[in-house]
Order: sequence, then structure tokens, then C-alpha cells
Amino acid sequence: MGRLLFCLTFFLSSLSLHALLPLTPCPPTKEFRASFFVLLKACIDHNQEIENKTEVLRIVQRLERDKSVVETGDDELRIPYVMIQGCIEHILACYQVLGKIEDLVGAIHTPTVATPCCIRVEGPFEDVLDKTIREDVSKILTVRTRAQIVRDYLAKGGKLFIVYPESGIAKRNPEQLAIYRDVLTRFSKRLFDWKLPIPAIDAQMIGATYLFQTSSGEVFAFSIKSRQANDIQKNAEWGLWFGRLSDKAVNKRVQEVCSYLKAHHGPDLHAALHR
Repeated sequence: MGRLLFCLTFFLSSLSLHALLPLTPCPPTKEFRASFFVLLKACIDHNQEIENKTEVLRIVQRLERDKSVVETGDDELRIPYVMIQGCIEHILACYQVLGKIEDLVGAIHTPTVATPCCIRVEGPFEDVLDKTIREDVSKILTVRTRAQIVRDYLAKGGKLFIVYPESGIAKRNPEQLAIYRDVLTRFSKRLFDWKLPIPAIDAQMIGATYLFQTSSGEVFAFSIKSRQANDIQKNAEWGLWFGRLSDKAVNKRVQEVCSYLKAHHGPDLHAALHR
């Protein structure tokens, strides 16, 4: 199983984070972003399960430069986008343990209960996936890896809301829901089930969003627009946003998500960040 997981814990224990920082002194915000992206690229570079690293790093470089990247295409975009998402989620959790982040809260907002919470880290889980993913080893790895990363995120102290429409619960079978209830019980102080009183979630809102405060007091955000592993679309839009909450593109995405959640009686991520 070890090769299927990202090695963030190894990096953070064996490498000095100070060695990853820029040699030239720079303001806290630039220093945080610089060190974060250095670590993100190192994670991708050392992950033996990523086949097309050039493509993944291309997206990361655009995200670092522009603070956002949005692309439309088939489900092949799942692999680089979800790999990047998993790395970022794990780094954020590890940063909180190391004190580089003082508070961290996220929400996975999807049509059904979040897939990583409905499968076990070990054992079969193909019934939770769309048929096209079951036939692609690279895509299966993204699902398996995120199941572990979400649990690591929670174990390290991150707070997480699982947000979905009321009808979404019916799309999971009894075994998947039993796994979900077990995870809810295990992380009852940090993992929160949140049903929206709506029949379906807007396709533009599908994904995950995280808010976090750095040790210097600045609020940053990370958001991804994606598709669930049981809801494959031939021509879907995928997007990533990462930066200060005050950055224009980042703020626009976060406000869209937060306004949507508020309008449909969802969780208040801004309030939860400082709770």
C-alpha cells in the first residue's frame, strides 16, 4: 500500500522545511507561497505512481503563476487534478501540525457523500466507481490515495464538512454508508455531515474548498472544481484556485462557493475557520 500513498510525512520528517524556502528574504505571504509550491512540486516529483509528471507540473506551474487554472476536457483531466488536490490537502494538514497554519477548515461539496469517506483504505471498492474508472489503474489510484489522505487530514486536526443534497444519500449503497458512518464516528469532533435541502447540487459548485490561516495571520484558500468518481462527464470543466483570500481570482471562486452554500443552508466556512 505504501507506494499508493503520497510520502508527505516522510518529506516533512526527513527534509528541513527551512531548506526549501527561498534564499532571498521576502514578505511572509511570498515566503509561504514559495515554500508551499516547492514542497508541492517535490511531492509530485517523488510520487512513483504519477506517470505523466510533465502534465501535472504544467498545471502546478500555472496555478503558482496565476493563482488559478481552469480547463475543459474529458475525464483524463481527473488524474492530474485529483493528484494535485491530494498533495495540497496533505501538505495543509502537515503544515497545521508544524504550526505553519493556525487553523484549517474545508468542505467537500458533491452530488453524493464524498467518495473518499465511503471506501476503506484497504480492500475492494470498485462498486463505488464509474465503469470507466474501474478500467483505469491510474484513476483508481487517485481514489485510493484520497481515502487515505482525507483520514490523515482529519487525524492531523483539520476540520471537514461533507456537503451534499438530501437525495445524494440514496446514491450510496448500505456498505458505503456504513463505512461513512464509521469515519464520522472516528472523527466526530472534526468531520461533519451536512445535507442540503435541495434535489441536486449545481455542476459549477462540485468540488472542495478549504480556508486556512497562516502563522502570520493571513487567510489563504484552496478550491477545486471537479467531478465525483461515480459521475463521469465527457466534457467537464476542472479548475484549481490557490492563494490569499484577497487575491481576485481566489476570492471570486470562494465567494461563489460560500454564497451558494449559504443560500442553500450549508455550512459557513468563514465562521468555522475561527471556531
